[in-house]
Amino acid sequence: MTLTELGHGSRVEINGRHYKCEGRGPQGRLKLRRDDKRSSITFLSPERLNDYILDGRARLLPPQELRDLLHPKVAPSIPADLSALADHEQAATRRRYDYVKGVYRTGLPALTAARLGPVITAVREKRGDERAPHWRTVVRWVRQYEQSQSVMALVAERRGNGHDRLGRACELLMQRTVEERYLSRARNSLKDTLIHLHVAVDKENELIDTECAIPKPSYRALRRYVGRLDKFEVMARRYGEGYARRWFRAYGKGAIATRALEIVQIDHTILDVEVAFLGVLRLGKPTITVVLDTYTRMVLGLEVTFQPASYLCVMDALCTSILPKDALMAPLRHSGVVRNDWPAFGVPELLLVDNGREFRGHDLKNACAHLGMDIRYCPPRSPWFKGAVERFLLSLKNSLIAQLPSRTFPIKEEQGDREPDGYAIDLDDLRAVLVKWVVDVYHESPHGMNGLTPRAMWEQATRGERWF
Repeated sequence: MTLTELGHGSRVEINGRHYKCEGRGPQGRLKLRRDDKRSSITFLSPERLNDYILDGRARLLPPQELRDLLHPKVAPSIPADLSALADHEQAATRRRYDYVKGVYRTGLPALTAARLGPVITAVREKRGDERAPHWRTVVRWVRQYEQSQSVMALVAERRGNGHDRLGRACELLMQRTVEERYLSRARNSLKDTLIHLHVAVDKENELIDTECAIPKPSYRALRRYVGRLDKFEVMARRYGEGYARRWFRAYGKGAIATRALEIVQIDHTILDVEVAFLGVLRLGKPTITVVLDTYTRMVLGLEVTFQPASYLCVMDALCTSILPKDALMAPLRHSGVVRNDWPAFGVPELLLVDNGREFRGHDLKNACAHLGMDIRYCPPRSPWFKGAVERFLLSLKNSLIAQLPSRTFPIKEEQGDREPDGYAIDLDDLRAVLVKWVVDVYHESPHGMNGLTPRAMWEQATRGERWF
C-alpha cells in the first residue's frame, strides 16, 4: 500500500499511538481518529505523514484481517449439513450417530460403564466395526447430541494443518487475489494470478517489519490452493452458474440419508422397448415408476404401466414398495426365473419427488399423511437432488433395455432400416425380466461409493429392525 492509497479504514501508528483513517478532511488532509480515545481526531497532510514515516516516528499498519491472523482467535466451525463434509467424515459422523441412537433406544437411566457395555457391543456387531469406542467416548457423543439434537453436533473437530501464522497471512492474500483475479468471468490464468499475488505480497511487506515479512508463494502452492477449492464454485464463478450446473449435474450431491427408509426417491421414465399383450395386441412403449431407498440403494418397488405418469402410478409403486413381496416372488422363484429373494419393503420416513403434477395433488399428500410419511420436493431443474434413482434408471436402460431384441430408438434416424414390427416383448415377460435384473443383477452389484452391494447394505442397516 502506498501513501496515496491510504484510504478509509487504513491504520497508522504515530509515536506509539494507533490511528484509523476515516477519509479526507479540509484541503485533502487525512482524518485520523485514535483507537484508545475515540473523541480525539487529528487532521494530517499526506506530506507530513510521509515525513513522519521517513523519520521513523510513524509506520503504516497491516489490514485488520492480517493482524487478526497474526494474533488469531480460534473458533470451531460446524458445517451446515453432511453434504458439506468429505466422504470419510460423513462415514465417521454416521458411525457416531449409530452409537448415540443405540443409547437413546435403550432408554438407560444412567450412563455407566456397566449399562453402556452391552449397548456398545450390540451396535458394534450390527455395524460390523472392528473396534468399539470407549464408553466414555459414547457418553461424550450423547452429551454433544443432547445440546443441539442434530447429527451435525457429532462431526469430528477438524485439527489444524500446522501452518504458522505468517503462512496463514500469506493464504489470506492468496485468497484475496484468487477471488479478484482467478474466480472472475475474465478467466485469468494461474500464472497471471501468481504475478498479481506477488505484487500484493510486496505491497504488504512494505507495511510490516522485515522479520515479519510474508514469503512469496510459488506457482505450485497457488495451484494446490486452487485445487482445494470447490470445483462447482470455481466453474460457476468463471463460466456462470448455469454452465456449472449442467457440467456437474451428474456429480452433484442430493439428500443425505443415514439409515434405511429415511429418504426414499421416486421417479418415472419411458422405456424404449415395444411391448405386446399375449403376442397379439401391441401396447407401445411402457412407463416405469421406480421407488428407491437412498441409503442402501435397494429398489423398494416398481410399476409398469402404459399411461402417462399419474397419481395411480405413484400409489401402485408405493404399495409395492411398502408391502412384502413374497406373493410376487413365489411364482418367479418356483419357475427358476430368479435366484434371490426381494427383502426390501417398509414405510419410508420421507418421500423425495420432483415437481411433476402427479406429486402435487392433495390425494398423494393425504395418503402420505395417513402413512406418516413426509414429502420433499426437489428444486426445479435440479435432478441431482434425487440422483440415486436417476442413476438407477440410466443403468436400467443401458444394462438391460438396450440388450432386448424389442428395443427401439428415441430418435427416428437412429432406428435405421430396422423394422419394428415383430420385435415386441410380451408384457408378462417384460415384468419378469425387470424383476430378475433388479434382484439378481442390480441388488448383487457393488455400489461405487462404498463397495458394498445394495442387498448387503440393506441387511446391515435393517438387522434387528421391524418396520411395522
